[in-house]
Amino acid sequence: MSARAERLFPILAGIGAAAVAAVVAFVCEIGPLPKPLAAGTMTLGIVVAGFTATQRNMLLGMSGSTVLQFAARTGYYRDVLDYLMHSVYAGIAVSLVSLIGFFLGNSVLVWSIWLVAITGLIALILALILRNEILMVRMVKRFVEEQKRPNR
Repeated sequence: MSARAERLFPILAGIGAAAVAAVVAFVCEIGPLPKPLAAGTMTLGIVVAGFTATQRNMLLGMSGSTVLQFAARTGYYRDVLDYLMHSVYAGIAVSLVSLIGFFLGNSVLVWSIWLVAITGLIALILALILRNEILMVRMVKRFVEEQKRPNR
């Protein structure tokens, strides 16, 4: 997969999941948004944002390690931090959409829109985490390969 396609993957995953949710929401008969579901997804968004922010801060705190110096030199470091920050933003967005849905989710239309938004955002978060893990594995493999080469 090309680098551009890999960068677009999280966005396309979110849009695709939202499109599927839109078809389901508008084709199937659904009632108003259940309050426990809105509260649960609000908690999920907060947990994702907090976990990802902690992961990013730990990464920033390890700036003296040889692996991270290698990552900075090869450009992986910036990409990893960007994907972590996008995951934080998406987690916060899940919480905000859930909060809005909690108070306004009494109509079928609002519940349908909420379902589409939450499904797209959660798919985006999962795709961002997957993309970040792929980058991390690629970076570590490249680092190990470089360490095996004889010094020049």
